[in-house]
Amino acid sequence: TLVTNYFGVGSNISTFPIIHNVSDLGLILYIILSLVLLWKNKYQIPKNKITFYVSLFYVFLLFSIFIDLFFNDIDLISIFKTSRHWIFLSSVWILFYVPKTTVERLLKYLLNITLVMSILLLLEFFTDLNIFNRSMVQMTQSGLISKRGAIPSTFTIVFILLLYSDYFKFNARNKYIYLSVLIIVLIVSMIRSWIIASIIGLIIVHVRCKIKIKKGDAYKFIFIFVLFFTLVFSNSFIKTRFLEGFSDVANINLNGDVQGTFSYR
Repeated sequence: TLVTNYFGVGSNISTFPIIHNVSDLGLILYIILSLVLLWKNKYQIPKNKITFYVSLFYVFLLFSIFIDLFFNDIDLISIFKTSRHWIFLSSVWILFYVPKTTVERLLKYLLNITLVMSILLLLEFFTDLNIFNRSMVQMTQSGLISKRGAIPSTFTIVFILLLYSDYFKFNARNKYIYLSVLIIVLIVSMIRSWIIASIIGLIIVHVRCKIKIKKGDAYKFIFIFVLFFTLVFSNSFIKTRFLEGFSDVANINLNGDVQGTFSYR
């Protein structure tokens, strides 16, 4: 809850007992919990494919930090602010010590909260109700102004992939209801990187899990696919944002200079 700024609908700034970032407090509690679990288990770290690739990523991250620090003249505080969230990736070692049933209950609990939050965010977007006051108006590079939905919970992409992989063993109706809500709240937020990441993730899950789609389900997927592209290209603001993203890819030069935050991402 703390780490996600109350699932994306709360403020990240708290004044109790002193002014601090709520997510940083969650990070501190996570580090303390991790150290306690490691100490109780004599610091034995599991070795498998996931921990290997995570370790490999941390090597890449340290190399990137080294380059920024000594060659790009980026100060250490800025590096820490933009990199500290990757500490949570170490959970692949910590979850090894947590009972599987506990993890499953926690994921279902977080899924239901994410679903409720997503429904409220969609209600706010489509009805102009000020439930969380998170919807916003934004201007594109070409000057087009339109309203976009609030940034959804950071769990949204994870649960889209878990639902598609049938991790929760829901029946078809509940599975598609959950997926539809999470996908729609992601689309109206117009976060291009999250949408593209979800599409790539779904393709990877489909291939790796060898998911077989029944004939009846195929029509549902085709419907969702057509609905997605209809929504994207019928809304001039969403269409413009995606076209600007493709333009960023085409115009990026060898120095990584490009307008906006695309080169950073």
